[in-house]
Amino acid sequence: VSIKIGGKSKTLVLREFVNEKNNLKQVQAIIPNIIHSLDASHLINIINNHISNNNYPVISVHDCFGTLPNHMHNLSQSIKKEFILLYSKENFLNKFHSKIIESIEDNNYIIENDYVIDNNDNTILIPKLPKLGKLKFDKIIDSKYMIN
Repeated sequence: VSIKIGGKSKTLVLREFVNEKNNLKQVQAIIPNIIHSLDASHLINIINNHISNNNYPVISVHDCFGTLPNHMHNLSQSIKKEFILLYSKENFLNKFHSKIIESIEDNNYIIENDYVIDNNDNTILIPKLPKLGKLKFDKIIDSKYMIN
């Protein structure tokens, strides 16, 4: 509903919430939410490391960072180092897959031969994990273009 009084307009939106879930939206949100959480972890690791080890200003907006020009090299190295630490500590995909399996089992579903069996005896195939690429973490620290 839009109302215009004295040259100014005001819009009011009324929404009705229903107790239904949208499975397609849930499926489409999984990967962006995972990436967002990893970006947030990277950010907080950089800030925590920076607070304890450095004495120059840093600003951040989402996954972008800035500092004064004479500190840019140090910040760039810190960002690369935290990236390497975040992604090389353990295989994230295996850990995520295990947590999903654990969650399925915690909700009293049966898993047999890579299938989830629900209460109506329907079976859902559990997808195989994708193969990891050949990212060389030791090359990242010397990379010129990881951070622009």
